[in-house]
Amino acid sequence: MQARPLRSAVGALEQRVLDVALYGAATRNGVVSDLEDLERIQPVYEVLPGWDDDLTAVRTFDELPPTAKRYVRRVEEACGVPVVCVSVGADRGETILLQNPFRA
Repeated sequence: MQARPLRSAVGALEQRVLDVALYGAATRNGVVSDLEDLERIQPVYEVLPGWDDDLTAVRTFDELPPTAKRYVRRVEEACGVPVVCVSVGADRGETILLQNPFRA
């Protein structure tokens, strides 16, 4: 599972999440270490609706556009782990903490 970061200034009208990797007729959801196997893998992406909003002023998860929130939740679901933070820009203050990353 691979996800692209949220864009800061202007979002994308479409976001892609790597869903599975096709290996011949089989699917594969793990790390491929053999280069020959890697060359034969074809990624299959799930396409999600994107956004065209400026996110640089967003400071809480609730302020994100609904499509951005759905994207974050889908990444959590696909990875099986919670997203800890969302970055909406390069500055330290442009990071939204969804939970404390140092607490279990």
